[in-house]
Amino acid sequence: YRGVALLLGASALLVTAATFAPHLNAAVKGTPFVVSAGAIYGAGFLLSVASAFVGGAITQKTVFALLFVGINMLLMLLSAYGTANVVISSLVTAMVIIAAASYLGGRISTDTRNWGPLLVGGLLLVLLAELLNAFVFQAKPAEVALSTVAIVLFTAFTVYDVDTRSRGYCRFNCCLEGAFEVWINFASIFLRAQD
Repeated sequence: YRGVALLLGASALLVTAATFAPHLNAAVKGTPFVVSAGAIYGAGFLLSVASAFVGGAITQKTVFALLFVGINMLLMLLSAYGTANVVISSLVTAMVIIAAASYLGGRISTDTRNWGPLLVGGLLLVLLAELLNAFVFQAKPAEVALSTVAIVLFTAFTVYDVDTRSRGYCRFNCCLEGAFEVWINFASIFLRAQD
């Protein structure tokens, strides 16, 4: 929980600063985002491929750090162009949902390991539907409905991640993996809550 709190706190500070600090707001808007984010995600992808052959916690931590920087750049960019009221309400909503889901995940008595395939399948269907709506239908009600379904899915993912990691089901470092996965869920909920 300490790792989750640190990641969420850092993202909340960056988002708030990008929204309200005039100089940082202007700097974020002036940054060639596609180039910088592409470089970060490219490096993260190459490191994750390398970790499949080399392995080790240091490589995984480096991948997590790069993704943390890259996703926070995306959050800051959207916040810099967004309305302050919408950004803050989305941030508070995401924080409350993550806190409640993390608490539930730590207290749930049911073993949630069998949730994984269902949640991944549901998320893939939502992403496919979002792509179809973005490029074909372009319907605002469908966009809002899909965002709501995605928020519910990421809330369930948070319960699942906290429960499975607290039971020791992880690849190399349960604390690091769990904190990062919960933070990814927070970022996804925050992005969807702005729709």
